[in-house]
Amino acid sequence: MPRPDLSELGDFLKWDGSLRDIYVFEADAAAWLQFVELIKRLPHTFFQGDKNTILHFDDIFFEQTESCLLTIYPNKLDLNCHFFTLQEIEIDLDIRCLANRLNQDLLLDFVEALANAVNKPVSITPENQSALPYITYTHANGDWVKAYDRT
Repeated sequence: MPRPDLSELGDFLKWDGSLRDIYVFEADAAAWLQFVELIKRLPHTFFQGDKNTILHFDDIFFEQTESCLLTIYPNKLDLNCHFFTLQEIEIDLDIRCLANRLNQDLLLDFVEALANAVNKPVSITPENQSALPYITYTHANGDWVKAYDRT
């Protein structure tokens, strides 16, 4: 399907106290490296423990001794990545920042850029419900798929 109108995705934009998750499944070191390279071109902060530092790929999984938090600021969005596992990239999204069409388009831009950078599909799901995506962007054909109807 063409680029979705997020207001037509059932309860996607309804604030219910929970976040939405942006996922890259079946990630590996190469996907994470491409993710880091993408993020370096965007405004962001990276904390290891309580120390604001420069984002380096090796620090995340191979030399990590403290928890890490990456906050990405593509314009008016605040996206957070905690680096839970090498096998998936999970980014938290607070939907309250999607109050206008411009920010909704910025989110879709980010998802498309992420999918193209890592060469893998990217899904947006309810928090901690990775098997039930609202939508998935498939990089191979540039197509959006409405994967689960909640209406």
